[in-house]
Amino acid sequence: MRRTATNTKGSGLLVPGWWGLCAAWALALSTHACDGDPAVPSVTKDAAAGDDAADARASTATPGLFCSPGVDPADPRITEFSAASFNGNKGRWTGDPNLTFFTYSYHDPDAPDSSNSDKVEGGVFTISGQVVVPGSDPSYSGGGMHFDYCVNTTAYTGVQFTLTGTSGGCTIYFDLQTYSQQAIHERGGCASYCYQFPRKVVTPQSTPITVRFSDLEGSGIPSGAAAMASEIMGMRWQAELAPRQDDAGQTACTFSLSVDDVKLVN
Repeated sequence: MRRTATNTKGSGLLVPGWWGLCAAWALALSTHACDGDPAVPSVTKDAAAGDDAADARASTATPGLFCSPGVDPADPRITEFSAASFNGNKGRWTGDPNLTFFTYSYHDPDAPDSSNSDKVEGGVFTISGQVVVPGSDPSYSGGGMHFDYCVNTTAYTGVQFTLTGTSGGCTIYFDLQTYSQQAIHERGGCASYCYQFPRKVVTPQSTPITVRFSDLEGSGIPSGAAAMASEIMGMRWQAELAPRQDDAGQTACTFSLSVDDVKLVN
């Protein structure tokens, strides 16, 4: 069984320690699970905002978010990363008043030479780093946005964002973080075989990118668009290298991505 760990931190300004917050939330809130497809018995070498990714051992912690009813934002805007939308006391960004979030970054712990960093500067969220040549599994590095409340919406059908910069030879995935696949100790509902998020390959470009939930169908858990829309915990952008191919001449990839103007779309 492979375990992974992530390098999790806030961007731009100090964010309160995640583990202290997680422990407090887990004690304060009761167990709840979202409807969705069951986890499938395969382990993915993936990561999110926490220490452990795909793990076959059941977790005994109590989930800390509720997707029913959840939050259905009245304002489709999630963030423009403006200084006015950052609460320094809480270490949180906000667009819709009912939807706050923090930013984070992570990289593959099984590839110690992989690296990453994230920051919010000049009104954009920047993720940069290197993904080293992997072994038998894909290697990765990335960053994302983790909501404080689970989004459960029937009003919106997807998300839009700008993604500029360079992939540097990495494959860039947009991942929709879902309650079904977020680990219990990270306030999700997944006890084992986690982090199989719905996802899609995206390419940095000058124009906004729109990803419909229907574009993600069958790529992760839950598999259906409506089910995804009912349990959104965040989103992330992950740079990957494919597993090593013998004599393929693979080299590390170095990426620098900027994310801005994130919003829900009808």
